[in-house]
Amino acid sequence: MIMARTEELKLKNQIAPLIDIVFLLLIYFMVTAQIVKKEGDIPFQLPVAGEPVMMDWPVEAYIQISDSGAVSIEGLTFDGTDHRLDQLVEHMTSLQLMAQSQQSPFFVTLAPDAKARHGRVIEVMNACRDANVKHLMFAQRNS
Repeated sequence: MIMARTEELKLKNQIAPLIDIVFLLLIYFMVTAQIVKKEGDIPFQLPVAGEPVMMDWPVEAYIQISDSGAVSIEGLTFDGTDHRLDQLVEHMTSLQLMAQSQQSPFFVTLAPDAKARHGRVIEVMNACRDANVKHLMFAQRNS
């Protein structure tokens, strides 16, 4: 009986040393491994056919005219009672000066509502003339 008990003890596997060895191998591989760069971190330059062309992006102003006569441009709104539209002229003049400083063309697009008064459209066109706008276009207003 004594012999059977000692054989039983010898056959048991010890798990603690196995866990220690696994952790040591894990630490070894973590320390010796190289960090791989992500694709976004790799610098590269796309090939260009010929010399690169610098584009001048135009400065654009989009003016909406509602059926009530309200004029809106870039978040600024002028009600239908303002017939001279002096602030609109000032705003377009500042946009035009900005375009000139960037050496870019300046375009104004008018988008009147289908029910807008023609007289109000003419007032906005006169404001564009007063601001010395050279490129004026019309667009259909989205409903």
